[in-house]
Amino acid sequence: MINVIKSLLGVDTPDTAKHDTDNIKSASNRVALATAVVFLEMAHIDKEFGDEEREHIPELLKDIFRLSDDEIADIIESAEKEIDQSLDLWQFTNVINQNFTNEQKQQIIYAVWRLVYVDGNLDKHENYLMHKLSKLLNLPHSVLIDGKLRALQETKE
Repeated sequence: MINVIKSLLGVDTPDTAKHDTDNIKSASNRVALATAVVFLEMAHIDKEFGDEEREHIPELLKDIFRLSDDEIADIIESAEKEIDQSLDLWQFTNVINQNFTNEQKQQIIYAVWRLVYVDGNLDKHENYLMHKLSKLLNLPHSVLIDGKLRALQETKE
């Protein structure tokens, strides 16, 4: 199991280094894992991880990464374990930064805003984490605000 998590994060082990084709496929899974960690961290930050958030995370991952339900379930399970073992979000946002364009990172920020507003409320801890994420993803404040306004508009419709 530890090799699976290491391979998702891009750390070569004797088992993962042998399978170049698996590594190519796992590059997108590493980004999906990192994104799932960001989503789960946001969902837990206000100490209220509700059913709406729990159901919305797989939908967001599916929209962005076009993965199967089984792959999404595996990634979320691995992400939950990673959160328990990690000290901060930098290692995960770094994976996103190394593999995603600015447009793709903007899509993630927008998705996180959608997750924040799934319950119709912006908590002060969620607001803090959103600002931290935009800095960690090297995105300007205007992108953060644009994503927020789009997500707010979506909740009103």
